[in-house]
Amino acid sequence: MAEAEELEKEMTEQEGVEKGEISLGEAMKVVEELAEVEEISLEEARGVRDEEEQRQEESLEEAMEVDEVGGEELEFEQEEARVSWERSGLEPAEEVVEMEVLTRAGEAQRIRISGGLSLEDQERMRACIQSNVDIFAWSAADMPGIDADVACHRLNLDPRARPIRQKMRAIATKLEAPIREEVQKLLDAGFISEIQYPGWISNVDCYPLPRIDALVDSAVGFSLMSFLDAFSGYHQIRMHPPDVKDVSFITREGCFSYKMMPFGLKNAGATYQRMMDRIFRDQRGRNLEVYVDDLMVKSKCVDSHLRDLEETFATLRRFKMRLNPLKCVFGASRGKFLGHLLTPAGVEPNPDKVKAILDLESPRSAKEVQRLTGKLAGLSRFLSRSGDRCSSFFKVLRGNQAFEWTVECEEAFQGLKRQLSQAPLLQSPKEGEDLALYLGVGGEAVSSVLVREEGKKQLPVYYVSRILKKAELRYPILEKLAYALVISARKLRPYFQAHSIRVVTDHPLRKVLEGVEHSGRLAKWSIELSEFDISFVPRLSIKAQAVADFLADYVTEAEVEEPRPQEAWKMVVDGASGRHSLGGGVVLVSPQGVTIEQAVTFHFPVTNNQAEYEAVIAGLRLAKELEIQDVEAFTDSMVVASQIRGEFEAREPTLARYLSKVRTIIGGLRSFSIQHVPREESMAADRLAKFGPRGGGTLTELFRPAIEEGEVMEVNRRSSWVDPLVTFLTTGELSKEVKEAKSFRHKTAHYLMLEGSLHRKMLSGLLARCVTEEEVPRILEEVHSGECGSHSGGRTLEARVIRQGYFWRTLRKDTAEFARRCRKCQVHAPLQLLPAQRLRSITAPWPFAIWGMDLVGPFPPASGQRRFLLVMIDYFSKWLEIKPLTKVTSQVIRNFVWGEIICRHGLPQAIVTDNGPQFASEEFINFCTQSEIDLRFASVHHPRSNGQVEAANKVIVNLLKKKVENLKGSWVEQLPSVLWALRTTPNTATGETPFKLSHGCEAVLPVEFEVRSPRVAAAAEGSEAWRVENEEGLRLSLDMVEELRDVAAIREEEIKRRMARYFDKHIRVKQFAEGDLVLKKVDAAGRSAAVGKLNPSWEGPYIVEKALVNGGYYLQDAEGRTLSHTWNGDDLKRFYP
Repeated sequence: MAEAEELEKEMTEQEGVEKGEISLGEAMKVVEELAEVEEISLEEARGVRDEEEQRQEESLEEAMEVDEVGGEELEFEQEEARVSWERSGLEPAEEVVEMEVLTRAGEAQRIRISGGLSLEDQERMRACIQSNVDIFAWSAADMPGIDADVACHRLNLDPRARPIRQKMRAIATKLEAPIREEVQKLLDAGFISEIQYPGWISNVDCYPLPRIDALVDSAVGFSLMSFLDAFSGYHQIRMHPPDVKDVSFITREGCFSYKMMPFGLKNAGATYQRMMDRIFRDQRGRNLEVYVDDLMVKSKCVDSHLRDLEETFATLRRFKMRLNPLKCVFGASRGKFLGHLLTPAGVEPNPDKVKAILDLESPRSAKEVQRLTGKLAGLSRFLSRSGDRCSSFFKVLRGNQAFEWTVECEEAFQGLKRQLSQAPLLQSPKEGEDLALYLGVGGEAVSSVLVREEGKKQLPVYYVSRILKKAELRYPILEKLAYALVISARKLRPYFQAHSIRVVTDHPLRKVLEGVEHSGRLAKWSIELSEFDISFVPRLSIKAQAVADFLADYVTEAEVEEPRPQEAWKMVVDGASGRHSLGGGVVLVSPQGVTIEQAVTFHFPVTNNQAEYEAVIAGLRLAKELEIQDVEAFTDSMVVASQIRGEFEAREPTLARYLSKVRTIIGGLRSFSIQHVPREESMAADRLAKFGPRGGGTLTELFRPAIEEGEVMEVNRRSSWVDPLVTFLTTGELSKEVKEAKSFRHKTAHYLMLEGSLHRKMLSGLLARCVTEEEVPRILEEVHSGECGSHSGGRTLEARVIRQGYFWRTLRKDTAEFARRCRKCQVHAPLQLLPAQRLRSITAPWPFAIWGMDLVGPFPPASGQRRFLLVMIDYFSKWLEIKPLTKVTSQVIRNFVWGEIICRHGLPQAIVTDNGPQFASEEFINFCTQSEIDLRFASVHHPRSNGQVEAANKVIVNLLKKKVENLKGSWVEQLPSVLWALRTTPNTATGETPFKLSHGCEAVLPVEFEVRSPRVAAAAEGSEAWRVENEEGLRLSLDMVEELRDVAAIREEEIKRRMARYFDKHIRVKQFAEGDLVLKKVDAAGRSAAVGKLNPSWEGPYIVEKALVNGGYYLQDAEGRTLSHTWNGDDLKRFYP
């Protein structure tokens, strides 16, 4: 009843209808709302229009986070504009005058023409319409319908689907009369027919609707526009005859089906758009724009507009389409089109939409906040930094928290109202002109504004904003700016494809995106942006009109020049020269806080001071490449800082040359200073120097000192292994370095001089050029990891170098060393399956002293929603305790250990478990500490460390499978029998049952009562002699239980030794010492689902902090933090820096 009252209210609020009066169009909507088409409810069946509006009002956040995938993107502006256009139609933004025309039957009808035209032009427009009056329809009977060969709607039913028939819904009594009247009118018009058995189910038509932005941009700049609306547009298309019976609805008058396409069908909009695209194929984009059943004819002057209207009317007549004259407006200069207000000067937001938000009161519920964000969705093109402004709204909607409209929300709400009251006039770019893009990063969103330049003014074209997700919030500032550019390119793809884009920024985005070394996402973004013509220019001044509410206050004409003070970049450097690291680190920090990191690896020996100088030179070169003119440098080397400042003299020749090199580079800067700081203040650079880049940093490899670059003559004069050979082959004289003349002459038989270069004659027949030591690193880098490199191993790399025609004396050694030290090869190397440690067994001193504990699951939900199984096993007797659980928490584990272990079997000496959060929680650790229980954790991802309970888990699961069969949910009921069976079955290792080792005798089994065993038969007789004998036997068994357990322990130890001998035959021993660099296997949590098979196998490097006797290691990461749990040597491999 509430639905009927709401529907009645909507009907009585229609323009031009008095309360209680129902027009033809309104009654038609009522019938369509009652239709059973596509199983929609009364609330949903108001057609595609209200469905889209409801979705639109709840989708601003999703719209701001929209991301193109394969070119398919649902734009919230398009959805909102479609809702606005369908519910309110196309309207002029100026006064109209009504004029009369005569129909073919001689009846006088009224039409609307823009009041902005002169009286002469108005009369010419009326005459044009009068001559084409036959293409208008004043009633349903005036519509002949589109020919079926032009457009015919098919349902595309799935023949396998079962039709669904629904009963008639209850309606208000006062609505029955208009419904009956409307049904009769539809019958008279031939739109529907009565049927017997309604049913439906269909597939979705993927025909695309036009892009709203493209239609709006193409309509800007025209002085005259006529807005045309089809009369009951959908009803002009016939239904495919076989599908008529499937488009049905029910009323009190009976069951009916549509012969013409009704509103509300899922694919109706696609069918209509396909038809309109076909009909106006020659006009679309030239003088007409069409979106489903609304058309806009656009022209530059009155004469061309009349010709365009004549052409349009002729097309409509040819295809038998009729217009609704009451909704058509001709010759307007301003008008609302697809949710936008079009003017000759540009695009403005729909004033009705703006007024609706300005009149809103502060939301009082989450639903009202959703309605607010939905209303804002279609205006986001006009909102600067909408993501930042609306982020507080979405905090209110997140989770199941109680609704609270905070002060922050109210301030944001009022700020949005103020911004909307001064919404800018957006421009449409002209063909071939360059556009500028300004980027912005807020606290929780990234934004941009696209502008076009016209003289000295900058005019906005489009505002884009996107709220950042959790992971994206942790991006560095520079990556957020790059992400803002990527989001803008995705959202504004048509603009980026048609225009050259100049990104105006003071940040080194070009360096980040065009550099050789990238992080994963930067590389992906760089490739994605490479298809566009994008350039980067510095922002010298802020022209406020172009970036209103984005970078400065909005100004009408004046160009605001903002002086930009010259601020220095901070440069922190550090060099490392030690056993495990040979490199440098550079951290550049901009005045705005943007950080750029670079790691440098040295492939030549250096001292500590030389490494520090190399790091300073690398940092200065990076600053020069980024066009930085003012630098403040910081280093933890007092010697280097004092020498550069001129306080100390560089007496050592090598350092003097380094100092000269640094001063040469400094001479090209505007200002430079250097200070000595404690090591604690240069930890970031120190980390880069020792461990290389992590995250978004870059890596540079140097193969010779900076002081030797450019000194070609000196390098050529240095001694090389080729010099004696060249001297002998060219002059016949032996060099002074040659000691064994006979052996040397024998070697020269394999060499020859060719075109001034030394070559070696290989046994394969190749002539390989002999290269010097300085050329080797460059050749290895290119062959191994260059553009055509395959990252091959040492022997394969050696063969490839020879096939490429190169040779040197230490070829095999250098190729093996180079391949072994390649970082990418190390982290992507195959996993090592052979064990690295000898098998070590855990031995329990007495029963119930050491327990193994683990969780098994999830299982199919059983009674009480129990899905997990907690298993504990005694290492000595193999006695099992298990408990099914609904949820796994530290409290549950603690209660189980207390009730089932301590209270039954006594306080254990130790409990061995894995690193699950329930076991490693502070609560459970404190409980074990207070109970003086040694809680031992197995190495990470090394189940063999707790193998006793892992083996028990497998046996339990296999036995459960056999017992439950098809009744998977009954596994909890089978647990007692499974537990009893395992407790009374002899264990292979001990040779005894857990029950006997625990209680000293065997348990009585049910089968002994079915087929009476001797002890059961004797017990049944119950003689006094038996009781005495049985009591003595039990006492004897208890006296001998000590020996029984000793024999079982000896048997178990022997079996463990045999297993160890077999296991140790296949090990590949790996031992690490404290301070060694290692890589560890990437666990499942560290693997990215988006990367899939391309995930690395290893990660690191890590430093071995402590080596344990059982083969476990404590590791320390690059930040100096110790990992919480131990790692077994099986999961580690040595890292070669």
